[in-house]
Amino acid sequence: MAIFIVIAIILLFVKRNMTVEKGGEVKSIAKEQEEQQKKENSIVQEITSIQEGVKQKDERWNGKERGVEVKGVALQQGLQEGDRIDIRIRYPDGEEYVVIAQRGCYDVVIEENTMTMWLLEEEMLRLASSMVDCEYMNGILYTVRYRRDMKQESSTVNYIPKEAVYELMKNNPNVVEKAQISLWKKYRQTLEENMRLQNKESEKWNLSMQEQNEEQEHEEVVYFD
Repeated sequence: MAIFIVIAIILLFVKRNMTVEKGGEVKSIAKEQEEQQKKENSIVQEITSIQEGVKQKDERWNGKERGVEVKGVALQQGLQEGDRIDIRIRYPDGEEYVVIAQRGCYDVVIEENTMTMWLLEEEMLRLASSMVDCEYMNGILYTVRYRRDMKQESSTVNYIPKEAVYELMKNNPNVVEKAQISLWKKYRQTLEENMRLQNKESEKWNLSMQEQNEEQEHEEVVYFD
């Protein structure tokens, strides 16, 4: 009887050790999973941080910026809140210049071709000058978007307002507003025309698909004598 008791104690001791080892393995696996989850969370946070780099908080500020509603610039399709953009001017001869470099755009309404930008006084003056210049030289102002998933170096501003434009703005303060409204109407008209063309193409495609479906249904009909 004593022998059986000893054997039972030995088996209980062995079983307990096995349970402890298995428990250690479970804890080890759980710890590995926890570390893996931390790594994945860290990667997600890093990606989010990079994506947020295009948002307002990472834009360069010096405390002297002012919010400006921008109408006289052709907005790029797909432009979103917080995207960093350049505003560039293109003349009829093909020459292009950077007017505003790597600034965030907010309150973007593509359908209305409007947005808000926070600009320094010199940037506002340069943008106003480019609108007048664009209106009288039959140019175009448009946006170029930076990538959202990574930080990119800023373009170099190389647009120099003409002295004649400054004189015109000085002598007629309303010329900037008139130029902006004129450009806005032109870009808005172009946008509406593009939307009409897209709707026509969509209607044609839908009609074509409907005709194909009707033909297919007609072919599938079985007639019995």
